[in-house]
Amino acid sequence: MLRRALAALARFLHTFSGMRRGILALPLLLAACGQPVDGDNHGWGWQHDAQAADGLRVRYADDSTPRVDDIDAVYQAVAACMSVPLPHGPLLIFAPGILATTDVAGIGFLDTGTFVIDSSCIDLAAPGGQFTLRHELVHYLLDQIGFPRDRNQAHDSPYFSACVVP
Repeated sequence: MLRRALAALARFLHTFSGMRRGILALPLLLAACGQPVDGDNHGWGWQHDAQAADGLRVRYADDSTPRVDDIDAVYQAVAACMSVPLPHGPLLIFAPGILATTDVAGIGFLDTGTFVIDSSCIDLAAPGGQFTLRHELVHYLLDQIGFPRDRNQAHDSPYFSACVVP
């Protein structure tokens, strides 16, 4: 239920930019103030299939999902592009059908460091096939270095253009 509501909110907010997005989200954020972090990770759980040495965790959609070492290499490349120390990695959940149900290829939950990415949007060897993964990793790394969340969610950082396309 919460997952569907957050997906609907993400879809709604995705149509707005900058300040308007923040203003629209403010009442919802205030309503959630003081609420505990979702114990089941916003409906996605905490399970993962593999973990890299730096803590990046991956839940595979199926056998076609890139393996953790390849995904971790992208994580390290994005961190190097941003010139930030590599923090404990996020939880990346690859799931089919995210794009079809939310109109976005990735959903991020900065409070838990979890990112759900449509598995059909990932092909590390194809041109543009890393876009969604890199985009979500920029969000994660910005949050880890203390970049303001409102600016992060508004894509107000040069790292989105500099580090998303390899």
